[in-house]
Amino acid sequence: MSDVFRERVTRGAELLDAREPTWFKTINTDRLVMSGCFHCVLGQLLGAYEPSKLGLSPRDAEQHGFVMDDWDDRPYEDEAAYNRLELLYPGREETFDVERFDYIILTAYWEDAIRDRRRQHTAQR
Repeated sequence: MSDVFRERVTRGAELLDAREPTWFKTINTDRLVMSGCFHCVLGQLLGAYEPSKLGLSPRDAEQHGFVMDDWDDRPYEDEAAYNRLELLYPGREETFDVERFDYIILTAYWEDAIRDRRRQHTAQR
């Protein structure tokens, strides 16, 4: 099964790479919370969650992993995402509502993308 969360975050990270190759240095992953307007990736880069500053519509922002909203292809059955939640919170997936689940996974994948870019950047030095 396709990992919708990872695909969207990858798309968003690539967009940021094209606009500002060192964007990942700006993000404080200790404060990263994708459900928070000021603590999400765009909030930390732009001062607040404002995807229009990047020329993104609300749907585009969603497709780039910056937000999770109501949409027809919501990844409730995304096996990889559920496995990720199980790794983060063993045996606890039943306790999370859907919106919180979405943002926990989204935040974790952004943390991965940032960590990967930081490693690559360090290795290039």
